[in-house]
Amino acid sequence: MRALIFLLLTFNFFIGYTQADLLNTTSSYDLTETSVSPENEESNALEYAKVNDADIIFSFTVWEVIDLSQRVNFPYLYPINEGNVTPDRKPLIWHLKKAITEGGVPAYRNERFSEEQLMQDEEIEDLFTYKYMKEGDGNFDDPEGKDKLVNGWRPVLEELGYNFPEEEWVKYDPTDTEAYYDIPDSLSTYYNKKWEKAASTVLPETDFNIETVDNDDVTRYVIKGIYYFDRINTELKYRPIAMGPIAPSAEEKGDSNTNSSSGGDSNGGLESLFLEDGKELQATNFSVGSSVKVMDGDGGCTDDYGESIPCDDEELILLAVGQYTLDDGRILVVEEEGVIAESADFQPESELSDNSETSDAADGSESSYQDGRELVLESNKQYEPLFWIFYPDAREELSTAYCFTQKNMSKPISFDRLINSRRFSATIYKEANVYENRDIRDYIPNNSLMQLLESERIKEKIRNKEQDMWSY
Repeated sequence: MRALIFLLLTFNFFIGYTQADLLNTTSSYDLTETSVSPENEESNALEYAKVNDADIIFSFTVWEVIDLSQRVNFPYLYPINEGNVTPDRKPLIWHLKKAITEGGVPAYRNERFSEEQLMQDEEIEDLFTYKYMKEGDGNFDDPEGKDKLVNGWRPVLEELGYNFPEEEWVKYDPTDTEAYYDIPDSLSTYYNKKWEKAASTVLPETDFNIETVDNDDVTRYVIKGIYYFDRINTELKYRPIAMGPIAPSAEEKGDSNTNSSSGGDSNGGLESLFLEDGKELQATNFSVGSSVKVMDGDGGCTDDYGESIPCDDEELILLAVGQYTLDDGRILVVEEEGVIAESADFQPESELSDNSETSDAADGSESSYQDGRELVLESNKQYEPLFWIFYPDAREELSTAYCFTQKNMSKPISFDRLINSRRFSATIYKEANVYENRDIRDYIPNNSLMQLLESERIKEKIRNKEQDMWSY
């Protein structure tokens, strides 16, 4: 037991302090919490050699994905829990976030690096932190979240000092459900988020749920680079050009939690129905098999026995005969007898969204929401990073950011050297080509094995091109 404790303490020292510091210090009070000694720190990024166009015999531009679940890529992922190691040890995402939020490194929406694609500070902040209103518990003596706004959002926010801009979303107060009847669901969701964003500036944080992007949310990195053959040095070289982390944004995490918590209860209770034209009916006390009031042709109402009943009877919900779509994607049919039944043509919510919002994109054409936001196909989303950075912009930050070196703990290596020396395992998913740089998945869909073989073919093509430069 003593030997085990000794080994654990020794291991903790080795991952927490420089080796020389640990060996030379005579007092525990003199230990410094750093993994790199000052003499081993890199003063700045290693300069790239100047390359002339005339010296480049050939070049290939490729896009690759670095899967952090592979053991060789663990230095980019860990430490996940920063409290278990010394303060100077951080994962790569921590340094990238610092670079774009504090270091002045610009972040872009794509790797074309145009001024139009430059992300603003507020947009970057929203990527990593997302606030959404708590639903409240109905305790109006001590209201919380949306319970404070049941009589209208605008009067409350104006009273708290919020200055509303002259924008379209301001016309759609979330409590005015009739105003949302004539706009599509995607636009109503967008407007609701604008209202919650406005509320977050004047209401206390206790009224909100807060989601953040954690270290372990990053599952992959995408990296764009150029292989080129240098005539002067007579060798094939690689130069990273851009990279970005793949992870759900804080907003996506918040929406996921909201959707999972807003589903029906165990006995099939439902919160709302959506008419086929997109209008929403608020209801709480019905489910499959329950009775409702049905509007007859004469403008009267009938119950599930076909008997005429007053239309103002509040015990039953008034619905017209027809099909209704639930908020979880199910289709319900209100029959003439006043009974709710589930349609046999039911499609899961994911399929409904694919059919309704991505039908144009599925055949290769572009698609977008009505508010102008770009619609990203789920099949492509797995390679869509939170942001892109131009890699040379981040070299100064990454040259002083060190990862753990398993083979030699006394010589940590910077992330900049790690990336430039291609000490990672990656899979090519796209190359520059005549077909507008199309993705491998565009011409080899639904076949992971063949996609992987195509990736290896591209790698082999680049290697063979280098070999063809030599004759023996």
